[in-house]
Amino acid sequence: MIASMPMYDWPEVRPATDSLWTHIASVFRDHGIDAPHMLTRDIPPPVVWNRDDLLISQTCGLPFRQGLHRRLTLVGTPNHSLGDTPAGHYRSVIVVAADAGGERPEDFGTLALNG
Repeated sequence: MIASMPMYDWPEVRPATDSLWTHIASVFRDHGIDAPHMLTRDIPPPVVWNRDDLLISQTCGLPFRQGLHRRLTLVGTPNHSLGDTPAGHYRSVIVVAADAGGERPEDFGTLALNG
């Protein structure tokens, strides 16, 4: 069995991702499910999501709506406590220097979001 948590699994947050997985895996084991001790990170997410030995993984909403829902079961959606952001919604924040001027996104030139 394999498990992956590929969304936002950047090197700088890997210890937190591993800690979260350790907890999730222990809950699986407490309920008699033989969860892997380590996450699978060497297989691209689209391949992992279609493996027959997949126990659990993460995906964004778009791949799920575009077809993964036919093969996989949605278990839950993380709540990262984004204040006034309702459950199931996303929020981006543009951070600029106080003296940058402007009030609208277009005032700051080219912007990039979510790699």
